[in-house]
Amino acid sequence: MLGMCDRRSRKRISFDNNNNDDDDDYDDDDASEINYTSLGNRMFIMQFGGPTEGQVRHIDNMVPNVQICTYMSARCPSTIVYAVDDNNHDNHGEEDGLSSLPVTDGTSLIQFWERQHHQQQQPLQHQKVPHLLKKNLLLHGNTKLKSKWYTKYFASQNWNTLNSQLSCFGKLYQPVTHQLGFYETKPGTTLLAGGNEIHAGPPTKESRMFAFAIGIPEDKGSSSIENNADGADGDGGEEVNDGEVQYSPVLFHIDFCCLLFSMFDQLATEEEEVRTAKHFLVRVLIDLIRDYPMREYLVQIDEERVGVRRWMEDVLTVMEEGRRSSSLLVMDDLVDEAVGSDEILYSPDVIKRRLKKKKRRNVRSSKAK
Repeated sequence: MLGMCDRRSRKRISFDNNNNDDDDDYDDDDASEINYTSLGNRMFIMQFGGPTEGQVRHIDNMVPNVQICTYMSARCPSTIVYAVDDNNHDNHGEEDGLSSLPVTDGTSLIQFWERQHHQQQQPLQHQKVPHLLKKNLLLHGNTKLKSKWYTKYFASQNWNTLNSQLSCFGKLYQPVTHQLGFYETKPGTTLLAGGNEIHAGPPTKESRMFAFAIGIPEDKGSSSIENNADGADGDGGEEVNDGEVQYSPVLFHIDFCCLLFSMFDQLATEEEEVRTAKHFLVRVLIDLIRDYPMREYLVQIDEERVGVRRWMEDVLTVMEEGRRSSSLLVMDDLVDEAVGSDEILYSPDVIKRRLKKKKRRNVRSSKAK
Protein backbone atom coordinates (compact mmCIF):
# COMPACT_ATOMS: atom_id res chain seq x y z
CA MET A 1 0.00 0.00 0.00
CA LEU A 2 2.78 2.44 0.91
CA GLY A 3 4.59 1.54 -2.31
CA MET A 4 1.51 2.52 -4.32
CA CYS A 5 1.40 5.88 -2.51
CA ASP A 6 5.01 6.60 -3.49
CA ARG A 7 4.35 5.56 -7.10
CA ARG A 8 1.41 7.99 -7.19
CA SER A 9 3.60 10.79 -5.86
CA ARG A 10 6.35 10.17 -8.44
CA LYS A 11 3.91 10.00 -11.34
CA ARG A 12 2.21 13.24 -10.30
CA ILE A 13 5.59 14.99 -10.16
CA SER A 14 6.49 13.65 -13.61
CA PHE A 15 3.14 14.76 -15.02
CA ASP A 16 3.46 18.25 -13.51
CA ASN A 17 7.00 18.67 -14.85
CA ASN A 18 6.03 17.56 -18.37
CA ASN A 19 3.08 19.95 -18.45
CA ASN A 20 4.91 22.98 -17.05
CA ASP A 21 8.22 22.96 -18.95
CA ASP A 22 7.25 26.14 -20.78
CA ASP A 23 5.70 27.88 -17.80
CA ASP A 24 8.03 30.64 -16.53
CA ASP A 25 6.03 30.91 -13.29
CA TYR A 26 6.27 27.21 -12.49
CA ASP A 27 8.39 26.48 -9.42
CA ASP A 28 10.07 23.07 -9.22
CA ASP A 29 10.20 23.40 -5.45
CA ASP A 30 6.41 23.13 -5.37
CA ALA A 31 6.66 19.72 -7.02
CA SER A 32 8.74 17.95 -4.36
CA GLU A 33 8.08 14.26 -3.97
CA ILE A 34 5.93 13.20 -1.02
CA ASN A 35 7.08 10.13 0.88
CA TYR A 36 4.37 8.09 2.59
CA THR A 37 5.80 6.29 5.59
CA SER A 38 2.89 5.01 7.66
CA LEU A 39 -0.66 3.74 7.47
CA GLY A 40 -3.62 4.77 9.59
CA ASN A 41 -7.24 3.70 10.09
CA ARG A 42 -6.52 0.21 8.75
CA MET A 43 -9.61 -1.89 8.09
CA PHE A 44 -10.50 -5.20 6.50
CA ILE A 45 -14.00 -4.87 5.07
CA MET A 46 -16.25 -7.75 4.04
CA GLN A 47 -19.76 -7.33 2.67
CA PHE A 48 -21.78 -10.51 2.27
CA GLY A 49 -24.40 -11.00 -0.39
CA GLY A 50 -26.17 -8.55 -2.64
CA PRO A 51 -27.50 -6.64 -4.34
CA THR A 52 -26.96 -3.51 -2.27
CA GLU A 53 -27.43 0.17 -2.96
CA GLY A 54 -24.40 2.43 -3.16
CA GLN A 55 -23.52 5.09 -0.62
CA VAL A 56 -24.54 8.71 -0.96
CA ARG A 57 -21.58 10.76 -2.15
CA HIS A 58 -19.53 12.28 0.66
CA ILE A 59 -16.17 13.75 1.65
CA ASP A 60 -13.81 12.48 4.36
CA ASN A 61 -11.65 15.00 6.18
CA MET A 62 -8.29 13.60 5.13
CA VAL A 63 -5.79 16.13 3.67
CA PRO A 64 -2.80 15.70 3.45
CA ASN A 65 -3.38 11.95 3.63
CA VAL A 66 -4.66 9.67 0.86
CA GLN A 67 -7.19 6.83 0.78
CA ILE A 68 -5.97 3.37 -0.23
CA CYS A 69 -8.22 0.47 -1.25
CA THR A 70 -6.84 -2.96 -2.15
CA TYR A 71 -9.63 -5.09 -3.62
CA MET A 72 -9.52 -8.77 -2.70
CA SER A 73 -12.64 -10.41 -4.12
CA ALA A 74 -13.41 -11.30 -7.73
CA ARG A 75 -15.48 -8.84 -9.79
CA CYS A 76 -15.25 -6.31 -6.96
CA PRO A 77 -16.60 -2.85 -7.91
CA SER A 78 -14.33 -0.01 -6.87
CA THR A 79 -15.06 3.11 -4.85
CA ILE A 80 -16.61 5.81 -7.05
CA VAL A 81 -14.83 9.18 -7.21
CA TYR A 82 -16.76 12.22 -8.52
CA ALA A 83 -15.78 15.39 -10.38
CA VAL A 84 -17.82 18.55 -9.82
CA ASP A 85 -18.80 21.48 -12.04
CA ASP A 86 -21.81 23.76 -11.91
CA ASN A 87 -21.97 24.18 -15.71
CA ASN A 88 -21.32 27.88 -15.60
CA HIS A 89 -21.54 29.33 -19.11
CA ASP A 90 -22.57 32.68 -20.46
CA ASN A 91 -25.31 33.20 -23.02
CA HIS A 92 -22.99 32.33 -25.91
CA GLY A 93 -22.05 28.96 -24.44
CA GLU A 94 -18.61 30.17 -23.42
CA GLU A 95 -17.26 29.63 -19.95
CA ASP A 96 -17.06 32.81 -17.91
CA GLY A 97 -13.97 31.73 -15.99
CA LEU A 98 -15.73 30.41 -12.90
CA SER A 99 -17.23 27.19 -14.20
CA SER A 100 -14.97 24.77 -12.34
CA LEU A 101 -14.09 26.82 -9.29
CA PRO A 102 -14.74 24.70 -6.20
CA VAL A 103 -16.68 26.01 -3.22
CA THR A 104 -13.96 26.55 -0.62
CA ASP A 105 -15.17 29.47 1.52
CA GLY A 106 -18.11 31.80 2.09
CA THR A 107 -17.27 33.98 -0.89
CA SER A 108 -17.15 31.11 -3.38
CA LEU A 109 -20.35 29.62 -1.90
CA ILE A 110 -22.16 32.91 -2.48
CA GLN A 111 -20.80 33.04 -6.03
CA PHE A 112 -21.99 29.48 -6.66
CA TRP A 113 -25.51 30.22 -5.42
CA GLU A 114 -25.65 33.41 -7.47
CA ARG A 115 -24.55 31.57 -10.61
CA GLN A 116 -27.23 29.01 -9.99
CA HIS A 117 -29.76 31.83 -9.59
CA HIS A 118 -28.63 33.36 -12.88
CA GLN A 119 -29.01 30.05 -14.69
CA GLN A 120 -32.22 29.15 -12.81
CA GLN A 121 -31.26 25.51 -12.89
CA GLN A 122 -33.33 24.60 -9.84
CA PRO A 123 -36.57 25.92 -8.32
CA LEU A 124 -34.60 27.09 -5.27
CA GLN A 125 -32.51 29.44 -7.32
CA HIS A 126 -35.44 31.63 -8.33
CA GLN A 127 -34.60 33.37 -5.07
CA LYS A 128 -31.57 35.62 -4.75
CA VAL A 129 -29.05 34.98 -2.01
CA PRO A 130 -30.39 37.01 0.94
CA HIS A 131 -28.36 39.98 2.12
CA LEU A 132 -28.16 38.74 5.72
CA LEU A 133 -26.77 35.38 4.60
CA LYS A 134 -24.14 37.08 2.44
CA LYS A 135 -23.20 39.42 5.29
CA ASN A 136 -22.67 36.62 7.80
CA LEU A 137 -20.63 34.47 5.41
CA LEU A 138 -18.39 37.38 4.42
CA LEU A 139 -17.95 39.01 7.84
CA HIS A 140 -17.86 35.94 10.08
CA GLY A 141 -16.41 33.24 7.85
CA ASN A 142 -13.12 33.26 9.76
CA THR A 143 -14.53 33.78 13.25
CA LYS A 144 -13.41 31.03 15.64
CA LEU A 145 -16.53 29.04 16.47
CA LYS A 146 -15.22 28.23 19.96
CA SER A 147 -15.33 31.95 20.79
CA LYS A 148 -19.15 32.21 20.93
CA TRP A 149 -21.50 30.25 23.15
CA TYR A 150 -23.99 29.74 20.33
CA THR A 151 -21.41 28.19 17.98
CA LYS A 152 -19.03 26.39 20.34
CA TYR A 153 -20.93 23.09 20.01
CA PHE A 154 -19.50 22.72 16.51
CA ALA A 155 -16.01 23.57 17.72
CA SER A 156 -16.30 20.43 19.83
CA GLN A 157 -17.27 18.59 16.61
CA ASN A 158 -13.95 19.58 14.97
CA TRP A 159 -15.17 22.75 13.28
CA ASN A 160 -12.73 25.64 13.53
CA THR A 161 -14.39 28.33 11.37
CA LEU A 162 -17.08 28.37 8.69
CA ASN A 163 -14.46 28.94 6.01
CA SER A 164 -12.16 26.16 7.17
CA GLN A 165 -15.05 23.72 7.07
CA LEU A 166 -16.08 24.92 3.61
CA SER A 167 -12.49 24.47 2.43
CA CYS A 168 -12.88 20.78 3.19
CA PHE A 169 -16.55 20.06 2.46
CA GLY A 170 -17.78 22.99 0.32
CA LYS A 171 -17.61 21.01 -2.93
CA LEU A 172 -20.56 18.95 -1.69
CA TYR A 173 -22.88 21.78 -2.72
CA GLN A 174 -21.88 21.47 -6.36
CA PRO A 175 -23.46 19.03 -8.83
CA VAL A 176 -21.25 16.26 -10.15
CA THR A 177 -20.40 16.02 -13.86
CA HIS A 178 -18.90 12.57 -14.10
CA GLN A 179 -17.63 9.69 -12.01
CA LEU A 180 -14.59 7.45 -12.05
CA GLY A 181 -14.88 3.85 -11.00
CA PHE A 182 -14.53 0.25 -12.13
CA TYR A 183 -17.44 -2.17 -12.23
CA GLU A 184 -15.12 -5.14 -11.80
CA THR A 185 -11.59 -5.29 -10.41
CA LYS A 186 -9.26 -8.25 -10.12
CA PRO A 187 -8.00 -9.33 -6.68
CA GLY A 188 -4.91 -7.33 -5.78
CA THR A 189 -5.98 -4.18 -7.63
CA THR A 190 -5.09 -1.12 -5.53
CA LEU A 191 -6.66 2.29 -6.08
CA LEU A 192 -5.77 5.58 -4.40
CA ALA A 193 -7.72 8.81 -4.01
CA GLY A 194 -6.49 12.14 -2.73
CA GLY A 195 -7.80 13.61 0.50
CA ASN A 196 -11.11 15.48 0.53
CA GLU A 197 -12.33 14.08 -2.80
CA ILE A 198 -16.04 13.42 -3.28
CA HIS A 199 -16.57 9.67 -3.36
CA ALA A 200 -18.98 6.87 -2.46
CA GLY A 201 -19.14 3.14 -1.99
CA PRO A 202 -20.55 1.52 -5.14
CA PRO A 203 -23.76 -0.47 -5.60
CA THR A 204 -23.03 -4.19 -5.57
CA LYS A 205 -24.53 -7.36 -6.99
CA GLU A 206 -22.62 -9.87 -4.86
CA SER A 207 -20.20 -10.15 -1.92
CA ARG A 208 -17.34 -7.67 -1.75
CA MET A 209 -14.05 -7.73 0.17
CA PHE A 210 -11.21 -5.21 0.36
CA ALA A 211 -8.53 -3.77 2.63
CA PHE A 212 -8.66 -0.05 3.42
CA ALA A 213 -6.10 2.30 4.96
CA ILE A 214 -4.96 5.92 5.10
CA GLY A 215 -1.54 6.73 3.66
CA ILE A 216 0.22 9.29 5.87
CA PRO A 217 3.13 11.38 4.51
CA GLU A 218 6.50 11.49 6.23
CA ASP A 219 6.52 13.69 9.37
CA LYS A 220 2.77 14.21 8.97
CA GLY A 221 1.62 11.69 11.54
CA SER A 222 0.15 14.42 13.73
CA SER A 223 -0.55 16.95 11.01
CA SER A 224 -3.84 18.61 10.39
CA ILE A 225 -5.30 21.06 7.95
CA GLU A 226 -6.52 24.49 8.97
CA ASN A 227 -9.83 23.03 10.04
CA ASN A 228 -8.23 21.42 13.10
CA ALA A 229 -5.18 23.64 13.48
CA ASP A 230 -6.08 24.83 16.97
CA GLY A 231 -7.55 21.58 18.22
CA ALA A 232 -11.22 21.10 18.94
CA ASP A 233 -10.89 22.15 22.56
CA GLY A 234 -8.56 25.05 21.96
CA ASP A 235 -5.65 23.52 23.88
CA GLY A 236 -3.35 23.45 20.86
CA GLY A 237 -3.73 19.71 20.33
CA GLU A 238 -3.83 18.34 16.83
CA GLU A 239 -5.67 15.46 15.21
CA VAL A 240 -4.75 13.16 12.38
CA ASN A 241 -7.15 13.55 9.46
CA ASP A 242 -7.94 9.86 9.15
CA GLY A 243 -11.28 10.22 7.40
CA GLU A 244 -13.40 9.51 10.46
CA VAL A 245 -14.97 12.99 10.13
CA GLN A 246 -17.12 12.84 7.01
CA TYR A 247 -20.15 14.58 5.57
CA SER A 248 -22.68 13.98 2.83
CA PRO A 249 -24.31 17.08 1.25
CA VAL A 250 -27.46 16.79 3.39
CA LEU A 251 -25.75 16.23 6.74
CA PHE A 252 -23.22 18.97 6.10
CA HIS A 253 -25.93 21.49 5.26
CA ILE A 254 -27.93 20.55 8.35
CA ASP A 255 -24.98 21.51 10.56
CA PHE A 256 -24.34 24.57 8.40
CA CYS A 257 -27.94 25.68 8.97
CA CYS A 258 -27.68 25.10 12.72
CA LEU A 259 -24.66 27.40 12.88
CA LEU A 260 -26.12 30.13 10.71
CA PHE A 261 -29.56 30.08 12.35
CA SER A 262 -27.93 30.81 15.72
CA MET A 263 -25.75 33.51 14.18
CA PHE A 264 -28.77 35.19 12.58
CA ASP A 265 -30.63 35.18 15.91
CA GLN A 266 -27.72 36.73 17.78
CA LEU A 267 -26.35 39.19 15.22
CA ALA A 268 -29.40 40.43 13.30
CA THR A 269 -32.23 42.70 14.45
CA GLU A 270 -34.71 42.67 11.56
CA GLU A 271 -37.10 39.75 12.02
CA GLU A 272 -38.16 39.60 8.36
CA GLU A 273 -34.54 39.66 7.22
CA VAL A 274 -33.77 36.71 9.50
CA ARG A 275 -36.78 34.77 8.24
CA THR A 276 -35.83 35.36 4.59
CA ALA A 277 -32.28 34.08 5.15
CA LYS A 278 -33.50 31.00 7.05
CA HIS A 279 -36.08 30.28 4.38
CA PHE A 280 -33.40 30.29 1.68
CA LEU A 281 -31.20 27.86 3.64
CA VAL A 282 -34.08 25.45 4.30
CA ARG A 283 -34.96 25.45 0.60
CA VAL A 284 -31.34 24.54 -0.14
CA LEU A 285 -31.68 21.67 2.33
CA ILE A 286 -34.90 20.43 0.69
CA ASP A 287 -33.21 20.39 -2.72
CA LEU A 288 -30.23 18.46 -1.33
CA ILE A 289 -32.53 15.87 0.26
CA ARG A 290 -34.53 15.57 -2.96
CA ASP A 291 -31.31 14.93 -4.89
CA TYR A 292 -30.66 11.80 -2.80
CA PRO A 293 -33.58 10.94 -0.49
CA MET A 294 -32.84 8.10 1.92
CA ARG A 295 -33.93 7.18 5.42
CA GLU A 296 -30.38 6.31 6.44
CA TYR A 297 -29.98 10.02 7.25
CA LEU A 298 -32.16 9.42 10.31
CA VAL A 299 -29.63 6.91 11.68
CA GLN A 300 -26.66 9.14 10.91
CA ILE A 301 -28.00 12.16 12.84
CA ASP A 302 -27.17 12.10 16.58
CA GLU A 303 -29.97 10.74 18.76
CA GLU A 304 -30.03 13.88 20.92
CA ARG A 305 -31.03 15.96 17.89
CA VAL A 306 -34.63 14.84 18.14
CA GLY A 307 -36.20 17.84 16.41
CA VAL A 308 -34.32 17.65 13.14
CA ARG A 309 -34.64 13.84 13.00
CA ARG A 310 -38.42 14.02 13.32
CA TRP A 311 -38.63 16.82 10.76
CA MET A 312 -36.38 14.92 8.32
CA GLU A 313 -38.61 11.87 8.66
CA ASP A 314 -41.64 13.97 7.74
CA VAL A 315 -39.81 15.46 4.74
CA LEU A 316 -38.77 12.03 3.45
CA THR A 317 -42.33 10.73 3.87
CA VAL A 318 -43.71 13.59 1.78
CA MET A 319 -41.08 13.02 -0.91
CA GLU A 320 -42.00 9.34 -1.06
CA GLU A 321 -45.61 10.30 -1.69
CA GLY A 322 -44.58 11.97 -4.94
CA ARG A 323 -45.59 15.21 -6.63
CA ARG A 324 -49.26 15.33 -5.72
CA SER A 325 -50.50 18.86 -5.09
CA SER A 326 -51.28 17.99 -1.48
CA SER A 327 -47.69 16.79 -0.99
CA LEU A 328 -46.30 20.03 -2.38
CA LEU A 329 -48.44 22.03 0.04
CA VAL A 330 -47.30 19.87 2.96
CA MET A 331 -43.67 20.43 1.92
CA ASP A 332 -44.22 24.20 2.02
CA ASP A 333 -45.61 23.77 5.53
CA LEU A 334 -42.55 21.76 6.54
CA VAL A 335 -40.27 24.50 5.24
CA ASP A 336 -42.18 27.08 7.27
CA GLU A 337 -42.02 24.80 10.32
CA ALA A 338 -38.22 24.54 10.12
CA VAL A 339 -37.86 28.29 9.61
CA GLY A 340 -40.01 29.12 12.63
CA SER A 341 -38.90 26.34 14.99
CA ASP A 342 -36.61 26.84 18.00
CA GLU A 343 -35.64 23.15 18.04
CA ILE A 344 -35.23 21.79 14.49
CA LEU A 345 -32.17 23.52 13.03
CA TYR A 346 -30.26 24.37 16.19
CA SER A 347 -27.46 22.60 18.04
CA PRO A 348 -28.40 20.64 21.21
CA ASP A 349 -26.70 23.09 23.59
CA VAL A 350 -28.54 26.08 22.11
CA ILE A 351 -31.85 24.24 22.42
CA LYS A 352 -31.17 23.36 26.07
CA ARG A 353 -30.19 26.93 26.88
CA ARG A 354 -33.41 28.23 25.35
CA LEU A 355 -35.53 25.72 27.26
CA LYS A 356 -33.90 26.77 30.55
CA LYS A 357 -34.61 30.42 29.81
CA LYS A 358 -38.21 29.59 28.91
CA LYS A 359 -38.69 27.69 32.18
CA ARG A 360 -37.28 30.59 34.21
CA ARG A 361 -39.63 33.01 32.47
CA ASN A 362 -42.59 30.73 33.17
CA VAL A 363 -41.63 30.49 36.85
CA ARG A 364 -41.34 34.28 37.17
CA SER A 365 -44.67 34.69 35.35
CA SER A 366 -46.47 32.25 37.65
CA LYS A 367 -45.05 33.96 40.75
CA ALA A 368 -46.21 37.34 39.47
CA LYS A 369 -49.76 36.01 39.24
